[in-house]
Amino acid sequence: MMKLSILLVCYNHEQYIEQCLQGIIIQKAGFDFEVVIADDYSTDQTVSIIKDALNEHKIDYNLLESAENLGLEGNYKRGFKACRGEYIAVMEGDDYWTNPNRLQKHIDFLDSHRECSMSFNRLIVFNEETSDYSVKEWLLIDNFDYITSRQLASGNQLGNLSACVFRNDIMKKLKPELFEIKIADWMLAMAFGQFGFIGILKDAMSVYRIHKGGLWSKQNRIAQIDFILENIDMYNKYLDNHYNAEFIALKRKLKHELHAVKGKAKTNSLIDYIPPLIIGMAKALFPIIIIQKLKKLL
Repeated sequence: MMKLSILLVCYNHEQYIEQCLQGIIIQKAGFDFEVVIADDYSTDQTVSIIKDALNEHKIDYNLLESAENLGLEGNYKRGFKACRGEYIAVMEGDDYWTNPNRLQKHIDFLDSHRECSMSFNRLIVFNEETSDYSVKEWLLIDNFDYITSRQLASGNQLGNLSACVFRNDIMKKLKPELFEIKIADWMLAMAFGQFGFIGILKDAMSVYRIHKGGLWSKQNRIAQIDFILENIDMYNKYLDNHYNAEFIALKRKLKHELHAVKGKAKTNSLIDYIPPLIIGMAKALFPIIIIQKLKKLL
């Protein structure tokens, strides 16, 4: 059996796909692997760029043909089904890997930690608009940690599928209705957590790109919270209500945040209606404390 399948998921990513592919090409893996290309009917040059690069470097690949846009869940479903490897490493077309030993590190970890159903590594978050990079601090002595579905039900701690590696035998055990609901890294990890721990690797080896075209990152915080609240009950049902208390607490927390965010947005929008000249005159005529109170009232 092939050791690893890299599931490359893409849609109109020609702007980013070369950097994404470079992260695959640089891998120094002591095992055989394939690339399964799940392209969701791109209308740009994404597929041509992928084929040229993989052919040039003689990397085995399987291009899944499509005559229409399948959507995120449909595209992932057929992609996972086509993977032949013992493990599946996900790569989304607008992300990239930075460490040439990344795949080897994940496979070594999972081979020696059979108690884990999947693994993921720390992220480097790149904000395209501000050109800022950030990495969450690692506070442990060990080079890895465990997380459970119960912990994830209290809030997403993954952040990106391109940081994940899954056991394919467990992928085949998942209830098929998983792909009939809106999923992403959070829900998929909770589903895998039903079959074992989720391993977290210390090394930050992949970049999650925040940009205006991203399915998640293009949404403002209000839209993101609304999405979670709309789907959380379906997630709870899929997981047989095992984490009902955690989901209820998370919903309460998100509703509180939503109220605060909407209140702030309303205040900011009212301030925007006041002409700058009036604001400038008020600052000149009144103490700063009065201006601050005025802003709170508005």
